Amino acid sequence: MKKTLLILLFVFGFVEIIFAQQCKRNLIFCFSIADTTTFSTNTRVADVILKSGEKTLFKEIVFVGDKLTIGKTLPNDSLLSLQIKPYRGFYSEIKCEKEVFQTVFAKKVKEINDTVFVDLKTDTNNTYQYLYYSLDDKTNKPYRIPALAQCSDGTLLALSDHRPCWGDIGFGEVDIKIRSSNDYKNWTPERFVADGKGGEKNIFECGFGDVAIVADKESNEVLVMCVAGRQVFSSANKNNHNFMARVRSNDSGKTWLNPEDVTSMFMNVKGEYKPILPEAYSMFFASGRIVQSNIFKKKNSKYYRLYASLLTKSANGNDNYVVYSDDFGESWRLLGGVCVKGGDEAKVEELNDGSIVVSSRKPHGRFFNIFTFSDIEKAKGEWQTEVCSNEIKNGISVGANSCNGELLKVKAINSQSGEKCNLLLQSLPTGDNRENVTIFFKQLDNNIKYTPTLLAENWQKGLQISDRLSAYSTMILLNNGKIGFLFEEEPNDYSIVYSSFSIEEITNGLYRAD
Repeated sequence: MKKTLLILLFVFGFVEIIFAQQCKRNLIFCFSIADTTTFSTNTRVADVILKSGEKTLFKEIVFVGDKLTIGKTLPNDSLLSLQIKPYRGFYSEIKCEKEVFQTVFAKKVKEINDTVFVDLKTDTNNTYQYLYYSLDDKTNKPYRIPALAQCSDGTLLALSDHRPCWGDIGFGEVDIKIRSSNDYKNWTPERFVADGKGGEKNIFECGFGDVAIVADKESNEVLVMCVAGRQVFSSANKNNHNFMARVRSNDSGKTWLNPEDVTSMFMNVKGEYKPILPEAYSMFFASGRIVQSNIFKKKNSKYYRLYASLLTKSANGNDNYVVYSDDFGESWRLLGGVCVKGGDEAKVEELNDGSIVVSSRKPHGRFFNIFTFSDIEKAKGEWQTEVCSNEIKNGISVGANSCNGELLKVKAINSQSGEKCNLLLQSLPTGDNRENVTIFFKQLDNNIKYTPTLLAENWQKGLQISDRLSAYSTMILLNNGKIGFLFEEEPNDYSIVYSSFSIEEITNGLYRAD
């Protein structure tokens, strides 16, 4: 009896093993990976994610020239999904028998043939370059906050925060990195503009971030204004403030002087300067572009005037101010008073008559306001009353996102009439989330004395730069007549991506460069 039972148990176990084996299959995923790219900076091909149900079996970044084969033994009835997230410059084809999928493949194991082929190919039409990858392949830390400038000798500078602390400036160590190019295609290795030291104390050297930059149009000087220290702007109070830093280069960004602590120039802290806003608890220059005037150079000054925006925090809340400098950032002064009450990160631009426009971030659109000079030499004049672009006829209206963008005036020619004119460009995401960064445009009329309402109305939606998650952006007019564009984009929240576009591309052919 025992012998018979043992035999039955053996047979049952053997059948169970055979049945279990029949209920599983061996699958091979064979990858063919591009070994070329249109830009040397674009080394990442795709994020590959293989899942069985909710369980992740494989997750990895694939690089140019990699070799990859994945083999898995899986239950026949399990749901298998393969997701490919290509980086700019590449596209994917997932081939299973006669079916071809682009980025997502999901089927039960029993419905899949033994080998799935994945082709990752080069997109030869790509014009986008990755300058900073997040997460980077060496320290696994993110990059954020783009800034772009072109020097008088043509050197193009692209800067970004590098965030060992994983958060905004104020949470710990943040560094400012730079890459440069002389041909718009090849870029130097990244190097430091300012190297944060980290630590738990709120000292000036802890971190540096949120770059605002300008390259002087008549010399090789470059100015960076940025945040420093270990105090987050949103939680600052009169006893805990961030620091304000100034960093200079005298050789078109090749080398940089040590960051200078100029906090006392702006806030009521111990230092060598008299503060321009002693009631402020904390503040920073909005990242991106500092404007250098095309119109005004003060008598006996070496430099055309600079304009930039501040976001400040005080007992009265958060406000925007505009500051100006006639000595290339050696000193700063207020341009009037508050320009946007309750504003956020803001950008400025100069109109042809010298008036200054401010564009501040908000959900669904922008705040616009204008400063009109009564005496430009003495910087006398007044701000008007800000308006919400999404409440104005044909104004810029987007989703619920609130995000930093760039404001830029350029010369153009109306393609239909041949008339020379000026265009005002505004970049920002358009979705409810930070996604689909787009450039909006508006033709300016030199015969109109603009009010905020007149400025905010009748914008047109231009080129959509990104078709995926994307956030902060900045743009400048390049020496070659194109618009250089640096912005944040997925994957990995975020990478810093560069491209350039013609006026024709941005305006859908309605205008061309002058």
